[in-house]
Amino acid sequence: MNKETKNERKYIELHAAIQQNNGVECEQIPEYYFPDDKDVVSRKLIIKFAKAACSRCPVRLLCLDYAVSAHMTGIWGGTTAEERSRIRQGQKGHS
Repeated sequence: MNKETKNERKYIELHAAIQQNNGVECEQIPEYYFPDDKDVVSRKLIIKFAKAACSRCPVRLLCLDYAVSAHMTGIWGGTTAEERSRIRQGQKGHS
């Protein structure tokens, strides 16, 4: 299976789980999950808020798996893009 097909399957699985849970908190305030870096203090607070919401989310692990695989930006599965990059690096070391 090629990478695009794998990512599409992960996205479909994530979307189905979101629907089964009648939506997720990040859908209500998506701007918190894609903070800009104009104001560092505000950005840190927004990221902290987003991660806290992710920690309560029933689809967090599916979300994280998709975001790691698809190289997504923003907060996904309670992680930043930088944190997911480190996860991918760790996975390469164990392949």
